[in-house]
Amino acid sequence: LQIYPYWTYSYLITLIPIFLLTDLLLYKPVLILESIGYMVFRITLVFGWGVFSQQIGMVFYGIASAAEIAFYSYIYAKVEKHDYQRFDELFLVVEA
Repeated sequence: LQIYPYWTYSYLITLIPIFLLTDLLLYKPVLILESIGYMVFRITLVFGWGVFSQQIGMVFYGIASAAEIAFYSYIYAKVEKHDYQRFDELFLVVEA
């Protein structure tokens, strides 16, 4: 109860600003923000000692999760409707 809510609240707080940032700056800065968030999260998991470092890691994990959702929604918004099935197939192959 001391660590997990930090992910939920940081995800909730950063989701809408990241969506707006995606519309304004396109996907590259959001992808960089997502990568930084995941890296800080991994670093706090490996090297962090104590509850506070894990809370910081969960905040960055929430930011990275929000950036990932915004990135996927932006990519799907740019795909033409007749290409959805092919794009989904390629996306599933890349994620696997």
